[in-house]
Amino acid sequence: MTMANLQKLNPTQQELYNYLEQQTGQVNFEVLQPFTTQEMGAVLHISRNTVSQYLNEFFKEGWMVKINTRPVYYFLRETLSRKFNVQTLDSEYEDLQFLQQDLNHGRRADSCFAGVIGYHLSLKSAVEKCRVAVEYPPTGLPLVLAGEKGTGKRLLAGKTWEYAKEKQVVPAESRFAELDCAMWGAAEPGGTGFAASFKRRLEAGTGSDFLYLHGFDQLESSVQAEAVRFLTAVLPELGAKYPRLIFGVQTVPPSLKNSVPVQAELLPLRSRSLLEKKRLIYRFLMQEEQRIGRRVQGTGQAYQMLMQYPYERNVGQLEQVIRTSCTNAYSRSRDGDICIGLPVLPDAVFESCLLLPEAGAQNRALTLDDLREDCGFEREHHLLEEIREQGRLYLQGSLECAGFCTRMVHRLEEYNNYILFQNKIADERIKGIEQGMLRISERIHELYGVGFPNSFILMLARWVYFGNVFDDALPEDSAEMQQLVADLTEAVRRDAPYSFAVASDLLLMVQNTTDVHFSSIGILMISAFVEVLHRPGNKLPVQAFIICHGYATASRIAGVCTKMLHKYLFNAIDMPYDVPVSEIVSQVKKILYFNENRDVLILVDLGSLENITELLDDLPNVNLGIINNVSTAMALSVGSHILDGMPLAEVLENAKNASQIRYKILEKARKEDVILFVSESGSNVAAKVSELFMHSLNHLNPADYPGMQLVGAAYITDAINALKSDRL
Repeated sequence: MTMANLQKLNPTQQELYNYLEQQTGQVNFEVLQPFTTQEMGAVLHISRNTVSQYLNEFFKEGWMVKINTRPVYYFLRETLSRKFNVQTLDSEYEDLQFLQQDLNHGRRADSCFAGVIGYHLSLKSAVEKCRVAVEYPPTGLPLVLAGEKGTGKRLLAGKTWEYAKEKQVVPAESRFAELDCAMWGAAEPGGTGFAASFKRRLEAGTGSDFLYLHGFDQLESSVQAEAVRFLTAVLPELGAKYPRLIFGVQTVPPSLKNSVPVQAELLPLRSRSLLEKKRLIYRFLMQEEQRIGRRVQGTGQAYQMLMQYPYERNVGQLEQVIRTSCTNAYSRSRDGDICIGLPVLPDAVFESCLLLPEAGAQNRALTLDDLREDCGFEREHHLLEEIREQGRLYLQGSLECAGFCTRMVHRLEEYNNYILFQNKIADERIKGIEQGMLRISERIHELYGVGFPNSFILMLARWVYFGNVFDDALPEDSAEMQQLVADLTEAVRRDAPYSFAVASDLLLMVQNTTDVHFSSIGILMISAFVEVLHRPGNKLPVQAFIICHGYATASRIAGVCTKMLHKYLFNAIDMPYDVPVSEIVSQVKKILYFNENRDVLILVDLGSLENITELLDDLPNVNLGIINNVSTAMALSVGSHILDGMPLAEVLENAKNASQIRYKILEKARKEDVILFVSESGSNVAAKVSELFMHSLNHLNPADYPGMQLVGAAYITDAINALKSDRL
């Protein structure tokens, strides 16, 4: 802020500004209370409402960085940028971790898109094309954004304009204009006079460097044809008045398909990942909480319904549903927290959803803090923490390289199950990436004789697709973590040179094929995978699987076996309850791609999995065995027999003989049923109530009710006294 601007502030505003400048200059993100409106008001002796008013005014001037959590945190943008040597920062962040990422890594190339939920997931391809449209020399390219109504085309168009300003390809003071082509086509049918009409609209929006043509596919085909001719041939001749064009359409019409080279598809909400849906729900609920100034929470059932509803109008409809639900909840509770439960959901949502809640989840109240934890990088954080914990043991000499690699692979497979089943991707690009990774693995097999199961290939493809997901998930002390990973990588290079060489060549091929550079974390994990799979002596005569319903059940059993047997033995597959067996069979077949004719043993828990062998009977040259009712004890026994080199038939027979059920019955003595009267007013009142109760039963004949016994007030008093003295 300039001195002139500071002098325009009133004394209270200057005091608040100076406070923020001092606190921001010494921020360490461990103590955040000084950056809340409540603390500012208490320290400066200003009402909280006044603090909020002034902070919002500062924010509108572009002086603040605002973190939209509960509570909201405010930092002085200029001071923060100077302290961390970062040129530019966003005005708002959904979470503190996103601000810290920008501060730790510098401003990311795609920082303007970072606030868009799914920018590195389902929208990754679309974001890449937006960047290409901006950066392509010499003056960029037109862009088509295609997607159903409510998928976020207008939002992404605006972010593309912001990105252009950040890259300085358009002036910072440039403008973004929008034309509704649907209204335009209705007003001027037939396509006559398009050029003149369009020029008038350009003149009305003089200075607009970006022009978003919304609903271009709603124009008549003749109008579209004339428009494309004008926009591609006449418009560039206007020179300085020539804006960058973004077309918003639901489906790409023929007029654009062959004339605009950069076309991005925005997936409907039903095709986006579970994680993205969670983050969208969290963001919209947070917005409503901030709007009404009341804490918002919801039941587990309502949360599941919001997740399951098939939103025909996509993200826009989801936002409207949440606003309507909050409005209904607000009307029912004018004071205190508002709760989003089943009764306040819109009728269409309640009636159309098939609710399948987890046991005990129906009545559990979820706060926004709970939702925030659920939609973060929880799994990525767990994997990173495991690298930190086990890596330190390895570097200290408390753990050998083989043990470290084995533990890493086990965690990696748990993570692979998560991204495979919980973040399903409808993008066709992922299938092409998978095929590319398969060809690379085949080349590695030719060069080194090293084969990879297709579970690894699928995981590698998703790493390529998601790009920097692990970088996004790095903790606050990312510099320390990066150094630890670098030290671990060097240690693995020293202790497992062959595996490291294979992993390095593999990633080099991936880089040359996809132009994706793996971080040091990726290199470390893939080296560990190669070491575990292809260490001499690892090829046992039986390849074993554990397949169980539920989250992480199979992974946990396999993990216990790995730790107790000191050997990586079981491929663990965790089967969600809503995933068909055929999908599991497909995954097993992919893993068996490099089986090398070994016998296969599958341990399952229950249900339809017991018949999985019927779907695997086409496997060539493979003896296939299956054991049901898997337990940790059974898996340990089977694993030890496999390590001993026991053939498949003997492993199965021993498992059968060892399976014994032991049981005990603890018989409980039947106690008499009694009715106990108690009162907050004392035992005398309870005794009076018991007398009234018994008086009302005087007309009954005890002989008609065997086992019924009426006791008097004295018994009640004795019982209460016994409770007091711990005798009852």
